[in-house]
Amino acid sequence: MRIPGGLFDGGLPIGILMFLGTLWAYLRRRLGRKRAAQRFPDLARQLGLDYTSPRYAGNLGVLSGVYASRPVRIDPDEQRSIKIRFHGAPRIDLRSYENAVRAPFEMVTVYSGDRIFDRFFKTRFASEDLAAQIATADNPGRRLLPFMGRYSRHVQSLTVTSEGIVCRLDFGSPPYIPEGALHQLLPACSALADLLEPAERRSTGNESMQPAAEESGRIAT
Repeated sequence: MRIPGGLFDGGLPIGILMFLGTLWAYLRRRLGRKRAAQRFPDLARQLGLDYTSPRYAGNLGVLSGVYASRPVRIDPDEQRSIKIRFHGAPRIDLRSYENAVRAPFEMVTVYSGDRIFDRFFKTRFASEDLAAQIATADNPGRRLLPFMGRYSRHVQSLTVTSEGIVCRLDFGSPPYIPEGALHQLLPACSALADLLEPAERRSTGNESMQPAAEESGRIAT
């Protein structure tokens, strides 16, 4: 079939360009997921974590253990998240999205004085002493810059509660977390945990020193 002359003189039709763009994004995501699946066991060794094989064919599995002295769990399949657990139970509720509720009991609204920190966490509650600690910290917003960088559009939410920090990610379906994202965002979660629960404020009770395997299981809840 002959194509009428001049049909493509002004460039490819917008429909074809959109199709090619969608196809490229799909192939790139599939390739990225395949690479992430192949690298996941080696990534566990790099980070000093344990690798658990996936329960279902096609999934990546789970990384868990202790990173920078804190229990962590990385689940790219079902939870699509990086989780870091606090040693104690600081009274805090930070969320990167608005949660239209009043300040919980014995908490106040956090005003850090740092534009980046206050704009990023649209919900900010903490105990008075922890709110004061954040307000007097040196440039607390810089701990959030990794979440606002290369992978910002994939960070679905970042929440901080008394149990720990949860960074939920979305790299499309089927789900996965690229190696580069973990190398950037896991240390960022750890740095944020250190800001909110410095070593001198960590609980030293029995609850803070559970075996790594047990903590790794608890952080998933």
